[in-house]
Amino acid sequence: MGITLLELEFLIARRAAGLEFGSVCQLGRQDMFVRPHRLRRVFAKHGAAITSGQAEQLSRGGGGYAENLLRALGASDVQAVDASAFEGADLVLDLNQPLPADMHERFDTVIDGGTIEHVFSFPTAIANAMQLVRQGGTYIAMTPAGGELGHGFY
Repeated sequence: MGITLLELEFLIARRAAGLEFGSVCQLGRQDMFVRPHRLRRVFAKHGAAITSGQAEQLSRGGGGYAENLLRALGASDVQAVDASAFEGADLVLDLNQPLPADMHERFDTVIDGGTIEHVFSFPTAIANAMQLVRQGGTYIAMTPAGGELGHGFY
């Protein structure tokens, strides 16, 4: 699960089109798979030049996870939901089970970069993802395959 060059292009294009990320929830903590020189190229392509140091921080800072990138795109807060705290998730929740009511409409943007296809109860998982989003918010699903079909999909 994570941000590759394609997901980066998509997220930057969404920002350029007016998406205000606001408070962000990642379904699964997203890894960064974009090298600094490519980050610079993509940001420059979209009219937002960054320095080599900034690109390095976005790519490798924060333990190699995507929080720094999401903040650079305008997120005011970034949290991650996962089934365990193994990768440093802020919120430990089983997406196979209905969410507690206090989790409903909690985030402006929910990003699924390759988690939901690993959850056994897809109808419950997608309902949970949508319930995390505030009214008027955005749910972004970027489910990768990359030749790895069968790596845990339900």
